[in-house]
Amino acid sequence: LLFAFRKIFRNTKVLIDSAATVDDAKELVKKNQYALVIADLRLAEADHEGGLEVIRYAKETCPRSVTVLWTAFSGEEIEDKIVGVAPDHLLRKPVPSEKIRLIMEEIGLL
Repeated sequence: LLFAFRKIFRNTKVLIDSAATVDDAKELVKKNQYALVIADLRLAEADHEGGLEVIRYAKETCPRSVTVLWTAFSGEEIEDKIVGVAPDHLLRKPVPSEKIRLIMEEIGLL
Protein backbone atom coordinates (compact mmCIF):
# COMPACT_ATOMS: atom_id res chain seq x y z
CA LEU A 1 0.00 0.00 0.00
CA LEU A 2 2.83 2.38 0.80
CA PHE A 3 4.32 1.70 -2.63
CA ALA A 4 0.97 2.55 -4.21
CA PHE A 5 0.76 5.83 -2.28
CA ARG A 6 4.23 6.84 -3.34
CA LYS A 7 3.31 6.16 -6.96
CA ILE A 8 -0.01 8.00 -6.76
CA PHE A 9 1.48 11.09 -5.15
CA ARG A 10 4.84 11.14 -6.94
CA ASN A 11 3.99 14.25 -8.96
CA THR A 12 2.81 16.23 -5.95
CA LYS A 13 4.56 17.93 -3.06
CA VAL A 14 3.35 15.22 -0.68
CA LEU A 15 6.16 13.55 1.22
CA ILE A 16 5.50 10.12 2.71
CA ASP A 17 7.34 8.61 5.66
CA SER A 18 6.75 5.10 6.92
CA ALA A 19 7.43 3.12 10.06
CA ALA A 20 7.09 -0.58 10.81
CA THR A 21 7.03 -0.27 14.60
CA VAL A 22 5.27 1.89 17.15
CA ASP A 23 8.58 3.28 18.39
CA ASP A 24 9.69 4.23 14.87
CA ALA A 25 6.34 5.90 14.19
CA LYS A 26 6.49 7.85 17.46
CA GLU A 27 10.00 9.02 16.64
CA LEU A 28 8.84 10.31 13.25
CA VAL A 29 5.85 12.09 14.81
CA LYS A 30 8.10 13.65 17.43
CA LYS A 31 10.55 14.96 14.81
CA ASN A 32 8.05 16.17 12.19
CA GLN A 33 4.88 18.22 12.09
CA TYR A 34 2.61 16.04 9.95
CA ALA A 35 -0.62 17.34 8.47
CA LEU A 36 -1.83 13.74 8.19
CA VAL A 37 -0.93 10.64 10.19
CA ILE A 38 -2.19 7.30 8.89
CA ALA A 39 -1.76 4.20 11.01
CA ASP A 40 -2.75 0.62 10.46
CA LEU A 41 -4.31 -0.92 13.54
CA ARG A 42 -1.94 -3.86 13.25
CA LEU A 43 1.70 -3.02 12.95
CA ALA A 44 4.42 -5.64 12.74
CA GLU A 45 4.53 -5.96 16.51
CA ALA A 46 3.13 -8.61 18.78
CA ASP A 47 0.41 -6.49 20.39
CA HIS A 48 -1.42 -6.19 17.05
CA GLU A 49 -2.95 -2.85 18.00
CA GLY A 50 0.07 -0.59 17.68
CA GLY A 51 -1.80 1.72 15.34
CA LEU A 52 -3.97 2.87 18.24
CA GLU A 53 -0.89 3.84 20.19
CA VAL A 54 0.48 5.74 17.19
CA ILE A 55 -2.81 7.64 16.75
CA ARG A 56 -2.99 8.43 20.47
CA TYR A 57 0.61 9.70 20.44
CA ALA A 58 0.05 11.79 17.30
CA LYS A 59 -3.04 13.42 18.80
CA GLU A 60 -1.11 14.29 21.98
CA THR A 61 2.08 15.43 20.23
CA CYS A 62 0.64 17.13 17.13
CA PRO A 63 -2.98 17.98 17.94
CA ARG A 64 -3.46 19.72 14.57
CA SER A 65 -2.57 16.58 12.63
CA VAL A 66 -5.49 14.79 11.04
CA THR A 67 -5.41 11.14 12.05
CA VAL A 68 -6.57 8.11 10.10
CA LEU A 69 -6.78 4.59 11.45
CA TRP A 70 -7.31 1.80 8.98
CA THR A 71 -8.14 -1.74 9.79
CA ALA A 72 -9.66 -4.96 8.54
CA PHE A 73 -11.87 -5.10 11.66
CA SER A 74 -15.43 -3.81 11.58
CA GLY A 75 -18.47 -3.20 13.73
CA GLU A 76 -18.44 -3.29 17.51
CA GLU A 77 -15.07 -5.02 17.57
CA ILE A 78 -13.29 -1.92 16.29
CA GLU A 79 -15.64 0.60 17.88
CA ASP A 80 -14.74 -0.77 21.32
CA LYS A 81 -11.02 -0.55 20.53
CA ILE A 82 -11.03 3.09 19.43
CA VAL A 83 -12.96 4.49 22.39
CA GLY A 84 -10.77 7.16 23.94
CA VAL A 85 -8.45 7.34 20.93
CA ALA A 86 -10.93 8.94 18.51
CA PRO A 87 -9.09 9.03 15.19
CA ASP A 88 -10.44 11.68 12.83
CA HIS A 89 -11.17 9.01 10.23
CA LEU A 90 -11.65 5.26 10.48
CA LEU A 91 -11.18 3.41 7.20
CA ARG A 92 -11.81 -0.25 6.65
CA LYS A 93 -9.62 -2.32 4.36
CA PRO A 94 -9.36 -2.49 1.51
CA VAL A 95 -8.85 1.27 1.45
CA PRO A 96 -9.15 2.77 -2.01
CA SER A 97 -6.43 5.30 -2.72
CA GLU A 98 -9.15 7.72 -3.83
CA LYS A 99 -10.47 7.85 -0.24
CA ILE A 100 -7.04 8.91 1.03
CA ARG A 101 -6.83 11.45 -1.80
CA LEU A 102 -10.20 12.94 -0.71
CA ILE A 103 -9.04 13.27 2.89
CA MET A 104 -5.85 14.92 1.67
CA GLU A 105 -7.86 17.35 -0.45
CA GLU A 106 -10.12 18.17 2.53
CA ILE A 107 -7.14 19.22 4.63
CA GLY A 108 -5.45 21.13 1.81
CA LEU A 109 -2.58 18.78 0.98
CA LEU A 110 -3.65 18.43 -2.64
